[in-house]
Amino acid sequence: MKNRKKIVITGASGFLGIRLLDKFREEYEVYGPNRMQMDITDLDCIKRYLNDVRPQYIIHCAAVSDIGQCEKYPEKSHEINVTATVAIANAAKEQGSKLVFCSSDQIYLKNGIKTPHIETEEVSPPHLYGMQKAEAEKQIIRILPDAVCLRLSWMYDIQKASNAEHENLYTNIIKALKEKKTMSYPVYDNRSITNVWEVVEQMKLALQFPGGIYNFGSPNFYSTYELVAKMLLCMKKEKTLLVKDETTFKDEPRNLCMDMSKAKALGVRFHETLEGFHLVLES
Repeated sequence: MKNRKKIVITGASGFLGIRLLDKFREEYEVYGPNRMQMDITDLDCIKRYLNDVRPQYIIHCAAVSDIGQCEKYPEKSHEINVTATVAIANAAKEQGSKLVFCSSDQIYLKNGIKTPHIETEEVSPPHLYGMQKAEAEKQIIRILPDAVCLRLSWMYDIQKASNAEHENLYTNIIKALKEKKTMSYPVYDNRSITNVWEVVEQMKLALQFPGGIYNFGSPNFYSTYELVAKMLLCMKKEKTLLVKDETTFKDEPRNLCMDMSKAKALGVRFHETLEGFHLVLES
């Protein structure tokens, strides 16, 4: 353990964080502090913890990611999504730690681009979650130019890490099939959707990225409705319970698909969403 590099993962009990914690233990000395150990809203507390651990890397996953909760509690979500992120960036700079920040594809929402998004686009997200992630990115790069901001897509896993974990796309499908309930997915919705374990695996490369903003997830060529239909086919399940939602996003089709060329040039390889789903079912 003495020769292993150290990584601190915030939000280590969350959907991505808990899986990073599990995987990175194989190669690194990993720390996933809870709030009692490192309150991310308290700069002095962050500095004390990082000074004790002295990590080479920090992966900042902690966030209020529920869009509705951000709108309902704007001050609290800003404290977690922006103020705390700025504090971690400042502490990382002081400690000399490489910071990887988990941002979101929601930043691209409603910017008018119909093709897969690239990192240099102008963005003006309409809701607080996207705004807060965009603001956090801007502040991080200002404070710590060698920090890495990853715009992550919607992620899924074929099993839960704990009983308390929220449903994801795959587990929602399984639940609907088991309960024989109708599944409704929009036809005017296109977005990158990624197996979370691919994000975990590629994160090792992200630790070595030059500073900047990177799209980070699977390319996807289907609407959400089309994708779920093809997923059911892969699972050898009937799609009689699947119905088209032809109302949501009809007036302004949603595009959150991302162009992965920038990360790909640095060796990152994500499977296309449907191909990745095929592989995870076969494993």
